[in-house]
Amino acid sequence: MSTEIIDGREFLKIEVADTGIGIRDQDKNKLFKMFGFLQSSAHINTNGIGLGLVISKQLVERFEGKIWLESEVNVGTTFTFTIYLPEVPNLPYQISLPD
Repeated sequence: MSTEIIDGREFLKIEVADTGIGIRDQDKNKLFKMFGFLQSSAHINTNGIGLGLVISKQLVERFEGKIWLESEVNVGTTFTFTIYLPEVPNLPYQISLPD
């Protein structure tokens, strides 16, 4: 996690990396489409419905950010996203949580 200045504004930048099987270049765009799966004998069969990265992309874009991945087959994948978190001024009231 780090911050990055883009067009004079501070963005939060988060990277998540693994050392898995990687993703081929021609398959990368499928991951950000609804119900998009990568079908291959090398991939583990999952019970997901292909919405996780679509929802993540929508959330990131609502915070004026971007999400992308870098991957190398047989080496692993790194997902990176940036989001803009504006400075929140002091709130005029207190929030109390019940015990």
